Amino acid sequence: MKKIFIAAIAMISAMTANAQVEQGKLFINGQFGVSSTSYKADSDHKKSSFTLMPSVGYFVSDQFAVGLGVGVSTNKDKNTTSNVTTTTTDSYVSIAPFVRYYIPTAGDKFHFFAQSRLGFGFGKEKTKYSNTSVTLEDKTNYINFNISPGFAYFPSSHWSLELLLNGFYIDSQKNPNNDNSGVTTVGLDVNSLVPNVGISYFF
Repeated sequence: MKKIFIAAIAMISAMTANAQVEQGKLFINGQFGVSSTSYKADSDHKKSSFTLMPSVGYFVSDQFAVGLGVGVSTNKDKNTTSNVTTTTTDSYVSIAPFVRYYIPTAGDKFHFFAQSRLGFGFGKEKTKYSNTSVTLEDKTNYINFNISPGFAYFPSSHWSLELLLNGFYIDSQKNPNNDNSGVTTVGLDVNSLVPNVGISYFF
């Protein structure tokens, strides 16, 4: 009787975990970050940043989801040298469609997944100098693409804890005000010591 009871619990647990990645299910997650840096060598040099990008995904078939993230980010760099304060502020609006495929393991609550995301960003950079009323302004656009491996653990029927590595990525940034000058970076980063940690909620 005891073995039957344990087996029943295990079966229900497995069904609950797998049910979250079935066709027609929704999930939400997102990125949030705030940072502030002061340089000891220069007490008048400070940097700060803020990022917010909520995302929603939908399973078009079992284990395969498509989704979209929309967000904003700002960065501020304030530096004073020779009694002149230079303040540079850039802000972006980002749109990032993605696809994700889950691969269940023998534990059922544990899933590996692969995610591919294409991000678009549109923003402005403003620079002000304290000794003049002139403000310099540049537009900046960027596109990035990445393919990332990840791991998800479902402690309950609605929540998953996730670890996501950077994987393969391409970043391209252009300045439309300067003959579309820019820079493109291609890389591969699977450093397991600095993964992105996240939480997703499944409906």
